[in-house]
Amino acid sequence: MLAPFDKKTWTFVDELDDKVQAVYWSEVNPRWSRDPADLPEAVKRLIAARRPRAAFQLSQLDLKGLPVPLLYALLVAILTNSTEAANTYMLEPYALRDAFKLLNDSGEITTDQMAGLEFRFIDIFGRGESIPVNLSRAMAAQPESFVHAVAFFTKRKDDQEDPPELRLNDEEARSSRAEAAYRLLDVVEFIPGVPDGELEAARIIAWVAQAQASLSALARLDTGDQMIGKILAKAPAGEDNVWPCLPVRDALEVVANHHIERGMHVALRNARGAHWRGEGGVQERELAAKYRGWADATAYTHPRVAAILRGVEKAYLSEADWEDNDARIARRMRY
Repeated sequence: MLAPFDKKTWTFVDELDDKVQAVYWSEVNPRWSRDPADLPEAVKRLIAARRPRAAFQLSQLDLKGLPVPLLYALLVAILTNSTEAANTYMLEPYALRDAFKLLNDSGEITTDQMAGLEFRFIDIFGRGESIPVNLSRAMAAQPESFVHAVAFFTKRKDDQEDPPELRLNDEEARSSRAEAAYRLLDVVEFIPGVPDGELEAARIIAWVAQAQASLSALARLDTGDQMIGKILAKAPAGEDNVWPCLPVRDALEVVANHHIERGMHVALRNARGAHWRGEGGVQERELAAKYRGWADATAYTHPRVAAILRGVEKAYLSEADWEDNDARIARRMRY
């Protein structure tokens, strides 16, 4: 156990009986080898010993030293083939994201395989550069992927039963799936109907219509529409610096309803995130002015979009008044 963790030691262990070999690989503390060529073999042996988390921790500073198929197999093993004790060999999210980037950039693993991994590791992703790109692309292309995610964490609004592919009898597994699906819809970023290429309002409208039909069949239309609104709230600004971009504006004039608009409103307000807090409502008035400018720009061409933007503006103005009052009270309390 105290010998160098390298190929010479492993060759010696290979000459011992099977029981001793099993003890060595189940208990040895993997340490950095002086020879980078030892890393792939160490990872393979630790996976065989059902210690994939130890293997990942050993290799996380040199993930490029692993062949792509082996790196993929390592991530799969972490999910399916570990006997390691809880709270040992903890996985660093940044290292897992690096592993996903290497796999995506390689082009050697299929989109479906990568999407499956992203769903199982959904907690490591966030907004911006660390989104689950394969799941986002799959949902943009296939409304059913989005519909299933909604169904995983919501209940029907009728007394009917879901189809077999959505049912799970194991309560713990069902709860884990629901949490993952909710997290997924929080971090994916895509324009519906547009996995790649030019943004087109017609493709967005067609995607929304297909998703709504499936959501209605599963008695989840209202909640699903709110989630559609959250997705559309992540759209980029247009070339005219007005938010959202023109194809999304055109599509919203056709598909928007109360629930989609509600989902967009909530998502836009939540997108502010954590922020520095000054005295009074100055910040909120600046945000209100931004949304008012966009609303003015769309008032005549896209009135439903303008109404959504006006609603966000009013919410920030109301919050600004509250912050002003809170600041006045705080000043009086000092004296």
